[in-house]
Amino acid sequence: MKFLVKIEPLNAIPANPKESLQLLLASLDYWDRIIKSGKAVGGNFAEGQGGGGIVEVESLKELNAMLSGAPNAGMIRYEVHGLTSIEDGMKVVRQQLEDLQKTRK
Repeated sequence: MKFLVKIEPLNAIPANPKESLQLLLASLDYWDRIIKSGKAVGGNFAEGQGGGGIVEVESLKELNAMLSGAPNAGMIRYEVHGLTSIEDGMKVVRQQLEDLQKTRK
């Protein structure tokens, strides 16, 4: 199962700059390990805070464990979208076209 995952910080970041940077470094290290394991591709947003990528997991349980295991999990917002293949998308559109042609006869 593939998912597009977008990660953005909330305003709940520790006030202490050193603690904030340590937490950020631990979180980046966490995602770097996941990327190196082959379970994800992605990176940081070039224009600012946050990041995202494509995550591939065997189950929703595994996805939940991955997202909730990040050191900063309680201080970030995830936006998650399930992905299907382009081929599957084409099948749906072809079927819609076929159904549309049947109703117009």
